[in-house]
Amino acid sequence: MVAWSDVLLWRAAHIETVQDDASAARKAAREQVQELEAHYNRIASQGLAIDAMRQALSRVQDELDHAVNAISAYMLACAEAIDGVRVVEAKVKSALEISEEIGCTIRDDGSVSIPYIDLSDAVRFEKMAVLQGKYYDLQMCIADALSIARKVDEELRRKLQELAEDRFEQNGPKEGRHSASPGLPDDADESWSPSEVSAWWAALTDEERQACIERDPLKYGNLDGIDMASRDKANRMALYGYDTGGNASIRLGSTGLLQQAQDKFDQAQAAYDDCVGAHGLFSDEAMALKAERDRAGRDLADLQKIDERLRKGAGEDGEPVSLLALDTSGEQVKAAVAVGDVDHAQHVANFTPGMGTNVRDSLANYVDVADRMRDNAEEVTQGVKKEDVAVVAWLNYDAPTDITKTWDTDVASTEKARAGADRLAGFLTGVRSWRDEQGGSLHLTSVSHSYGSTTAGFAMRQMGEGVVDDHIYLASPGSAAYTVGALGVDPSHVWVSAVPEGDMVQGMGPDVTFGRNPEQLEGIQHLSGDATGAQGYDPQPSSPVANHSSYFAPPKPGERNEAFDDVCRVLGGAK
Repeated sequence: MVAWSDVLLWRAAHIETVQDDASAARKAAREQVQELEAHYNRIASQGLAIDAMRQALSRVQDELDHAVNAISAYMLACAEAIDGVRVVEAKVKSALEISEEIGCTIRDDGSVSIPYIDLSDAVRFEKMAVLQGKYYDLQMCIADALSIARKVDEELRRKLQELAEDRFEQNGPKEGRHSASPGLPDDADESWSPSEVSAWWAALTDEERQACIERDPLKYGNLDGIDMASRDKANRMALYGYDTGGNASIRLGSTGLLQQAQDKFDQAQAAYDDCVGAHGLFSDEAMALKAERDRAGRDLADLQKIDERLRKGAGEDGEPVSLLALDTSGEQVKAAVAVGDVDHAQHVANFTPGMGTNVRDSLANYVDVADRMRDNAEEVTQGVKKEDVAVVAWLNYDAPTDITKTWDTDVASTEKARAGADRLAGFLTGVRSWRDEQGGSLHLTSVSHSYGSTTAGFAMRQMGEGVVDDHIYLASPGSAAYTVGALGVDPSHVWVSAVPEGDMVQGMGPDVTFGRNPEQLEGIQHLSGDATGAQGYDPQPSSPVANHSSYFAPPKPGERNEAFDDVCRVLGGAK
């Protein structure tokens, strides 16, 4: 049984080194297999001695095939463990930071001793509530660290035991030198971690990757751990029904999601019209068909907006964009669109918006905001050029509907934030794992606004050590934590910005569900909340949320939006 004293010693870097060594060994073994294959094929003579030579070479080839399979299984087992160990590292670090903050001790078995705290009558209840929240964060960090560590340990031990006993091929195909991707599965498994996906994807040839994309474009367009160029290619293929890369379009034998949505809407409209003619406008049948038609219309409008943005690009200059997520399941179409090269940019930011966000109404604006972030990062950060920065407009979760336009009250619950956090954590971990697989440096920033900041806060708590470098809360109803140390990011790189007036959303979520107002988190870093120079800023707010989105507004002529400038300084890596 893994104990707290054990996880204090866990380091993902150690397993990453082993996984890298296994990857190099697999490559070398494959080269040896191919060299022997070439030698075997060059043997043209006949005779008993020559036949014996062929048999000997074939046996060596079989042994090398087995070795490639074993090394591949070992490589993937290590890769699978990496993300889990990273999370354990983050949880341990968080627990140690919180325990130091509240002055308690974590025993070797994971239990906690809390010192006596003198609470005056005047502030006793407030202090007690804050202390209880911090203590809750601490307990959750310890429990999560131990739970995840035990799962990682059990799974890795099982796979290594199978390797040691030469049983690893029982659970997968026994592949030889003529197999596609020898030693590797031909398709990604749904259970794989992003790091396992990255290790597997990196080992495939370009032809094998293309075959995967053509086989299931929606799967690979949304698979965390592969490169973003491949995700973009796959999602465009899913959207249009053909490959848009290169100089030619290759029909894949099926219509894309865009045409399917158009056909579905046309059919729903025709059925509704027929029903109205037969049963009347307000019949139960007509009302049901109207709802179906309206849903089909919304989905069609969403996909049309994605198509429009892909064709138009971002900003006034039509900066090319990439489609990194596309999902037509759930309450609404979900998508993520990036401006800049996420696979190679030194600075990558992911922007998670909040309430009322949907593709048809919000995508165009947020893609342009992403483009302005890149421009402004170059302007306010010394040594950073626009091409060094990529920004993702991440509309890949079911955000609550705008409570001012509907009677839905789902914004008062964190249910959608928690569901979105699972998707966001996977996406960000996938960005990191692929960049780590390729080598080189990456500065990754999470920028989050309104309800999206609570979503991102929950995601921060799920991710491993070193996935996100900086995290920013803007207009946040709640941080999803009671302590900054629980977020899995260096506290000196967790930031908050809040305008002084015209934004009642800031801190309005109940602490027990949304976490504390990030402005009140001890140790958090404060960015400028001065958006008075932004276009549309209302110095005498006419509504409680008049300045809720002023953080992203372009500045007035001759002025600066200081809040936006500070956000861009962080994503540009300014000290």
